[in-house]
Amino acid sequence: MEIRPGRPADVPLVLPLLDEQARIHTALQPSKFSYVPDFTAGYGRWMTKRADDPTSCFLVAEREPGTIVGFLIASVEDDIPIYSRQGFGFIHDMFVADGYRNEGLGRQMLVLAIEHFAKTGCTQVRLEVATGNDAAALLFERNGFTPVSQIMTLELPTMPAAGE
Repeated sequence: MEIRPGRPADVPLVLPLLDEQARIHTALQPSKFSYVPDFTAGYGRWMTKRADDPTSCFLVAEREPGTIVGFLIASVEDDIPIYSRQGFGFIHDMFVADGYRNEGLGRQMLVLAIEHFAKTGCTQVRLEVATGNDAAALLFERNGFTPVSQIMTLELPTMPAAGE
């Protein structure tokens, strides 16, 4: 098993994993994770740009050439200007296929992403973990991440548009 930097050519191989992650997230928290049809097309374009961006971090876990079983995608983000910390690493998504979990692939990708952002001058790495994804939360906490906030949702009734 090799963990290596992802390339634009890897994106089509990662999209089925992204689709599986979306199914899991939707099952855990449908009010937050509600995807548009064919969301992977747009995400794939965004991911391809990250693969060519030296400040971003795109990693794949490859079992054998052409067989990707995990990925991590992250970029440098800025907070809104009322906060003093700018230019932090943000891990958007990390996923390991079911048959390859508990082998340390997620931890290895996480450590490599942290090292990448330290080299780019970031002083913080952030991520979001779905409520109910206890295994991921434990992995992140064991690697030094601390919960600092909580996203909450409220479903509102559908209102007619103005003028209807």
